[in-house]
Amino acid sequence: MIRYLLCLLAIVYGNVLYAQNLSFEELVSLQQKSLVEVEEFLSAKGWELLHTDRNKGGTHTIITFTYKKEELIDDAESFLYYAYPKKSANNTISIQVNKLDVYNKYLTALKASGAKLLSSNAKHNIIQKIYQDATRTFIVGTHAIKDGTGTHTTHNFLIINNEDFRPDLDLLDAAVEE
Repeated sequence: MIRYLLCLLAIVYGNVLYAQNLSFEELVSLQQKSLVEVEEFLSAKGWELLHTDRNKGGTHTIITFTYKKEELIDDAESFLYYAYPKKSANNTISIQVNKLDVYNKYLTALKASGAKLLSSNAKHNIIQKIYQDATRTFIVGTHAIKDGTGTHTTHNFLIINNEDFRPDLDLLDAAVEE
C-alpha cells in the first residue's frame, strides 16, 4: 500500500511541477486562438508579457511572453512568440525552451501526433528538422549559442499553417541574418 501511495504521489508531484509550462497540445492549440484568448490562457499558466512589436515589413504583430523570467534581465526558462497578420487568420506560434526535458517531451508529442519528417539540415550551429501533418508545418531547431560564459543550447518549435510554408526558403541562412 505504501509503495502504491508513493508512486501516486510521484506521478501527481511530477505533473504539478510540469503543469505550469505548456503541453505540446496546448502549444499547438494557441495557433488557433485570438490574442485575447492567448494572453488570458498564458497569464493563467504563469506566463508574463515581455513586449509587443511589429515585424520589419509591418505585416505581423509579434507578442512575446516569458515563463519564469529573471527579475532584472530578459532571461527566462521559455519564450513564446505569438505572431498574427493584419490581413489573415494564419497565426504563427514559436516557443524557445531552454530545458532539454521540455524539448524531448515536445518532440515526442510531435512525433506521436503523426507529423512526418520532411527534411533535416545542420548549419551555423543550428540543427533544423521540418515536420508536417495535414494542416501544419513544425520547424524544430536546436541552436548552440556561444557567449562569454560558454556554450548553451536552446530549442525552438515554430508552428505555421502548411499554406504559409515555403520549402525553397533557407531558414538556417535567414536565422543567421536576423
